[in-house]
Amino acid sequence: MIEIHLPRWEELPSIELYKEQVLELLDQAIRPLNLKPITSSMINNYTKLGWIPAPVKKKYSRKHVAHIFIIALLKDVFEISEISSGIQLEKNRLGFSEAYNR
Repeated sequence: MIEIHLPRWEELPSIELYKEQVLELLDQAIRPLNLKPITSSMINNYTKLGWIPAPVKKKYSRKHVAHIFIIALLKDVFEISEISSGIQLEKNRLGFSEAYNR
Protein backbone atom coordinates (compact mmCIF):
# COMPACT_ATOMS: atom_id res chain seq x y z
CA MET A 1 0.00 0.00 0.00
CA ILE A 2 1.31 3.43 -0.97
CA GLU A 3 1.23 6.15 1.63
CA ILE A 4 0.92 9.67 0.31
CA HIS A 5 0.60 13.08 1.87
CA LEU A 6 -1.21 15.86 0.08
CA PRO A 7 -0.40 19.26 1.55
CA ARG A 8 -3.04 20.96 3.66
CA TRP A 9 -3.72 24.67 3.13
CA GLU A 10 -1.26 25.62 5.88
CA GLU A 11 1.45 23.48 4.26
CA LEU A 12 1.22 25.14 0.86
CA PRO A 13 3.98 27.70 0.30
CA SER A 14 3.14 31.12 1.70
CA ILE A 15 5.60 32.74 -0.70
CA GLU A 16 4.77 33.22 -4.35
CA LEU A 17 6.26 30.71 -6.79
CA TYR A 18 7.11 30.68 -10.46
CA LYS A 19 5.25 28.21 -12.65
CA GLU A 20 8.12 25.72 -12.79
CA GLN A 21 8.30 25.69 -8.99
CA VAL A 22 4.54 25.06 -8.81
CA LEU A 23 4.86 22.18 -11.28
CA GLU A 24 7.71 20.63 -9.28
CA LEU A 25 5.77 20.91 -6.01
CA LEU A 26 2.71 19.37 -7.64
CA ASP A 27 4.71 16.57 -9.24
CA GLN A 28 6.31 15.61 -5.92
CA ALA A 29 2.92 15.45 -4.21
CA ILE A 30 0.93 13.51 -6.82
CA ARG A 31 3.61 11.27 -8.35
CA PRO A 32 2.67 8.30 -6.11
CA LEU A 33 -0.91 8.49 -7.44
CA ASN A 34 0.22 7.86 -11.04
CA LEU A 35 -1.97 10.71 -12.30
CA LYS A 36 -1.33 12.42 -15.60
CA PRO A 37 0.90 15.40 -14.87
CA ILE A 38 -0.19 19.00 -15.24
CA THR A 39 1.98 20.82 -17.77
CA SER A 40 2.92 24.45 -18.22
CA SER A 41 0.69 24.60 -21.32
CA MET A 42 -2.24 23.21 -19.36
CA ILE A 43 -1.85 25.93 -16.73
CA ASN A 44 -1.74 28.55 -19.49
CA ASN A 45 -4.93 27.16 -21.03
CA TYR A 46 -6.74 26.93 -17.68
CA THR A 47 -5.81 30.55 -17.01
CA LYS A 48 -6.98 31.75 -20.44
CA LEU A 49 -10.29 29.96 -19.96
CA GLY A 50 -10.74 31.51 -16.50
CA TRP A 51 -10.61 28.21 -14.63
CA ILE A 52 -7.72 29.39 -12.48
CA PRO A 53 -6.79 32.98 -11.61
CA ALA A 54 -4.08 34.65 -13.64
CA PRO A 55 -0.67 34.85 -11.97
CA VAL A 56 0.56 38.22 -10.73
CA LYS A 57 3.85 39.16 -12.41
CA LYS A 58 4.34 35.49 -13.39
CA LYS A 59 4.12 34.39 -9.77
CA TYR A 60 1.59 32.01 -8.25
CA SER A 61 0.20 32.48 -4.74
CA ARG A 62 -1.06 29.85 -2.33
CA LYS A 63 -4.55 30.21 -3.87
CA HIS A 64 -3.17 29.55 -7.36
CA VAL A 65 -1.30 26.48 -6.13
CA ALA A 66 -4.44 25.18 -4.40
CA HIS A 67 -6.49 25.61 -7.60
CA ILE A 68 -3.88 23.70 -9.60
CA PHE A 69 -3.67 20.90 -7.00
CA ILE A 70 -7.45 20.46 -7.00
CA ILE A 71 -7.58 20.34 -10.79
CA ALA A 72 -4.70 17.85 -10.94
CA LEU A 73 -6.43 15.52 -8.48
CA LEU A 74 -9.88 15.64 -10.08
CA LYS A 75 -9.28 16.15 -13.80
CA ASP A 76 -9.35 12.44 -14.63
CA VAL A 77 -12.82 12.13 -13.08
CA PHE A 78 -14.54 15.46 -13.82
CA GLU A 79 -14.53 18.04 -16.61
CA ILE A 80 -12.30 21.00 -15.79
CA SER A 81 -15.30 23.35 -16.03
CA GLU A 82 -17.10 21.23 -13.40
CA ILE A 83 -14.06 21.35 -11.13
CA SER A 84 -13.83 25.12 -11.54
CA SER A 85 -17.53 25.52 -10.70
CA GLY A 86 -17.13 23.26 -7.67
CA ILE A 87 -14.14 25.26 -6.43
CA GLN A 88 -16.13 28.48 -6.75
CA LEU A 89 -19.16 27.02 -4.98
CA GLU A 90 -17.17 25.65 -2.05
CA LYS A 91 -15.01 28.77 -1.83
CA ASN A 92 -18.14 30.93 -1.51
CA ARG A 93 -19.70 28.55 0.99
CA LEU A 94 -16.73 27.86 3.28
CA GLY A 95 -13.90 30.20 2.38
CA PHE A 96 -10.95 29.06 0.31
CA SER A 97 -8.70 27.56 2.98
CA GLU A 98 -11.45 25.50 4.61
CA ALA A 99 -12.82 24.37 1.24
CA TYR A 100 -9.33 23.30 0.11
CA ASN A 101 -8.75 21.24 3.26
CA ARG A 102 -11.95 19.28 2.76
